[in-house]
Amino acid sequence: MRTNLNEILITTILESIPKSIKPVAFLMDSLQLSRESVYRRIRGEIPFSIGEVAQLSLTLGFSLDEIMGGSRKGRAFFDLLSGKKAESPEAFQTMLQKYHEYIENYTAAEDGKSIMALNRLPPPLFAFFNYLFKFEYCKWLHQNEENCSKQLFSDVAVSDELFALQESIQFSFKKMNNLSLIFDPNVFSSITRDIQYFFQRKLIKCHELELLKEELYQLIDFFEEIAKTGTLEYGTKINIYLSPLYINANTCYVETNLSAESIFWVFPANPMFVSHAEVCATHKKWLLSLQRQAVLITLSNEILQSEFFDKQRRYVETHLGEAVSVIH
Repeated sequence: MRTNLNEILITTILESIPKSIKPVAFLMDSLQLSRESVYRRIRGEIPFSIGEVAQLSLTLGFSLDEIMGGSRKGRAFFDLLSGKKAESPEAFQTMLQKYHEYIENYTAAEDGKSIMALNRLPPPLFAFFNYLFKFEYCKWLHQNEENCSKQLFSDVAVSDELFALQESIQFSFKKMNNLSLIFDPNVFSSITRDIQYFFQRKLIKCHELELLKEELYQLIDFFEEIAKTGTLEYGTKINIYLSPLYINANTCYVETNLSAESIFWVFPANPMFVSHAEVCATHKKWLLSLQRQAVLITLSNEILQSEFFDKQRRYVETHLGEAVSVIH
């Protein structure tokens, strides 16, 4: 079995290297190995190390699932977007840094395509709005830091490093191309309810609530403009669909010329990444089915487009207005 796995691994690596590149030269450069060391690995005389396999998997985009789990039907491996412990102070920044790296890798790949089904907006999209971004950070601290359960929104400080990362995510997202977003009918409600909850707990002051409301309106305007034009800066093409069905959880399918991957959010800060071919194919099929059932509002359906975004604005006004009336 070990020999068979090594043979499968060698074949997978060689087949994943672009035809225009000489495999030996590529492996020498990627793994910092001598020519003889590379030849010994290709001939199967010595195995690739775990670190070498992991590095090549990331660089070439092949799936370790199919190599390690292929002999067991119905089994797939997944990776978590994690680095530091969830309760550590730096974990929020680490999480966003990994989001940023993932977006950068996607934009660098050729022929990238991505489909996202969303029942709430993921953290990177709030990077365009300073107060909403700070609120996401504040909420994360409350959920993960025991000593922050009563921390006021005004006391939360966004470090220079985190602010720089926020700006980098903005820039990277504007370069994403061939992105399809399938919105749940209530996709903006979760962030509105979260703000309402924090305000009613007196963790957000009245003037801060007004600033957050204003950015919520800007957020809705942001997506309405995308629906009207179909683009962001740098020629990015984005299609927005409205799903008639409730979307249970955020999921995403990403496909490039090198690989395919499915992403599932159990909770916003730490999605699961799966590159198992069968899982990805099934997930892609489901998302395409959902997309066919949904209604495209980008560059079309102006009446529905207007109705949807106006409804989101009324939702913000109603629920955050109710929050103020409860306090007073």
